[in-house]
Amino acid sequence: MTDVSEHSSKFYGWSNLRILFAIYFLGMGMVFYGFNVIFPEMITDMGWSRGDASWAQSMRGVLIGFSAPLVAIFINRHGTRKSLILGLSILTLGLFLLGTVTNQLWHWLALWGVLMPLGFAFGGVLPIQTNVSYWFNAKRSMALGIVMTAAGVGGFVAQPLYAWLIQEFGSWQFGWLAAGCCALGATLCAFMVKGKPEEYDQVPDGTRKQIAQTNSSQGTAKVYQSSVS
Repeated sequence: MTDVSEHSSKFYGWSNLRILFAIYFLGMGMVFYGFNVIFPEMITDMGWSRGDASWAQSMRGVLIGFSAPLVAIFINRHGTRKSLILGLSILTLGLFLLGTVTNQLWHWLALWGVLMPLGFAFGGVLPIQTNVSYWFNAKRSMALGIVMTAAGVGGFVAQPLYAWLIQEFGSWQFGWLAAGCCALGATLCAFMVKGKPEEYDQVPDGTRKQIAQTNSSQGTAKVYQSSVS
C-alpha cells in the first residue's frame, strides 16, 4: 500500500496517461517501426539472405503471442509498473546489443527473435492497456485511443529519423543505438507510472471526493461507487 502522504485530491489518471503515451511513443513506436528502415540496411551490409534473416521477425510474433499469459500472470502478481520496467529494460539491452555486437546471423535471430519479444510483451500494449483500464471507466475508450495513437506518431517520426541517421553516419548500427536511447527514455518514464487508483485512495475517473461531489450535484449517482476496496 502506498504511503498516505502520496495521496492527493488531484486525480492522477490524466498525468498517468501522459506518461503512458510517452512510453508507448518511445518504447514501441520509435522501436518497432524503426525496424522497417534499419533491417534492409543491416542485411545488405552483412550479406545475409532476406529469407533467413526474416525468421527473426516470425519468431518475434510467435513468442509475443505465447508469452501473453505469462505477462498477465506477472501483472496480477507484481503490477503494471514493474512489468513495464522489466520489459523496457529488456528492450534497451537488446537494442544496444544489436547496435554493438551483432555481426552474425545467429546474433540477430537470438536478439530480435527471442530477447526482444519478451521486451515487447512485458513492456508493451498489455500492461499499458491494463493500466489505463485501472484508471478510467466512463472515459476508458477515449483514454485508450489517446495512448494507442502514440505508436503511430512514433512510427511517423522514427522512419525518417533513422533513415537520416543511417545516411549521415553511414552505419545501420546508429539506428539501433538511437532506438536503444528511446527505449531507455521509456524505461525511465516507467518508474513514474502509478499502479491501481485504490493504492492512492482514488477511484476510476476521479478521486473519491470528486465522485462524491459529482453524485451530490446530480442527485442520484449513475454508477455506484463502493467505499470498500
